[in-house]
Amino acid sequence: MDRYSSVVFMPWAMKPWLGVVSDSFAIFGYHKLPYMMIVSVLGLVGTILAVSLNLVESNAPIATVGLFMANLQLMGYDLLAEATYSSRLPAVPKSGPALVSYVWVGNQLLGLIATLLVGFIVENADGVWGLGGAQWAILTTIFTSSTVIIPATLNFFEEKRVTKEEVKAHREHLWRNQTTVAILSVVVGVMAVAYSIIGLLAASNTVTFVAGFLSLMFLTGSAFAVMKPVIGKLMLFNAISQVTIIAIGGPSIYFYTDDSIQYPAGPHFSDVFFGSVLGAVGQLCSVLALFAFGKFMKGWKYRTVYLSMTAMLVILQLGDPIIFSRLNVRIGIPDQVFAIGSTALVAAVSMIQFMPGFLILSHLCPKNMEATMFALLASLSNYAQNVTKPIAGFISQSLGVVPRGLPGVDESQQFDNLWIVSLILIGLSTTSVFFLWLIPNARMNERIFSDGDDTSATSGSILDRWLRGIRGSEGEEEVTSKASKSTLKQEEDLIT
Repeated sequence: MDRYSSVVFMPWAMKPWLGVVSDSFAIFGYHKLPYMMIVSVLGLVGTILAVSLNLVESNAPIATVGLFMANLQLMGYDLLAEATYSSRLPAVPKSGPALVSYVWVGNQLLGLIATLLVGFIVENADGVWGLGGAQWAILTTIFTSSTVIIPATLNFFEEKRVTKEEVKAHREHLWRNQTTVAILSVVVGVMAVAYSIIGLLAASNTVTFVAGFLSLMFLTGSAFAVMKPVIGKLMLFNAISQVTIIAIGGPSIYFYTDDSIQYPAGPHFSDVFFGSVLGAVGQLCSVLALFAFGKFMKGWKYRTVYLSMTAMLVILQLGDPIIFSRLNVRIGIPDQVFAIGSTALVAAVSMIQFMPGFLILSHLCPKNMEATMFALLASLSNYAQNVTKPIAGFISQSLGVVPRGLPGVDESQQFDNLWIVSLILIGLSTTSVFFLWLIPNARMNERIFSDGDDTSATSGSILDRWLRGIRGSEGEEEVTSKASKSTLKQEEDLIT
């Protein structure tokens, strides 16, 4: 499950391709609206493909491709909307925390509606017209995702039509003055596709883990070398933080939802409780956290928010090994009560921890290349996040935690070491606090770039300084050569 999941969500690491293409080529004079239409069609086809397959393991690779296309649609909407408000944010930096809070409140509220519905659909629609409950849940997304075509058609983005000459000038600026950014964007996209293919075809989590880790090291190192120091450091920090925040994934789902035969000592949560109740609690608490973030924390420093929220999150996540070891039952706390409390607190703190990173990405996009830069900045974080899925699978496999949820099969032994897996992952999540020096020591309602310093993404980078050094040496040699020739000429004149 973890292996296929990493492929399904890989479009989020392919953002740079769409960013470069949309910034370089306008369709009918628009850089964003037509691309939203294109990804809508791809998402619709992918969703229908995933729903039309029989629920058997042999169809998993094809279903993965369908869900990959559906996520491609979500990624396209997400990127193009982010690029729109990133281009306007530098003009009103004090409104930055309020703006991103507004965006994510809407995201969470609509997610709440979906969460409330999904559990009921999965449990009650199973078998209707020969489709499984999960297939019906996916099928319902066709209507909601198609509605995005309406604001795109009506140009709610207020995107202005550009001339062919403006498009050409914009493209030349990107590929001539920001060549390394454009090339890096293409490379990230290629790596994302290659990793998706490996994840789909690889026979084990070990192969996927090694491929993902090595490719992430290459991409992060390349970004650090070619980007402006403040941007390169942030990209490195994001990669470290994302690759060390690892969810258990598949084993935890089976732990909570296995029935009394599959796991006699388990919580035995219903689809409604696990999919809707816990999810809704998490969404509601995330919304409350967003209001608190926008109201009380907008003047905090990025480092302060991240450090304090990480410390709180580590403490709260200790609830996972407690429930996985069944300690809560032994001390008399029901699984439902414990899970709701833990989910609520972890969701709220996780959302606040996420917000500074999202806000700072918006501030670091140079002018006239917002889609490309936001895509590149976010894609490395998404790539690192996807690499964590096979890492979780690798650690779980190593400790014998490999439940499959087969009907009528007792798999209790598969959960004996699940609490140990949880503790290991919690420990790894603290790694990023030692790298806080990589992010700007600035307040969230302040501009990071000064006026005139936000036009280039590569000035002052390691590669830029190296190239300047070479050009400087060549210039000095040329000056020295000219001086020597002048001296010889003067000596010849004197001799003559």
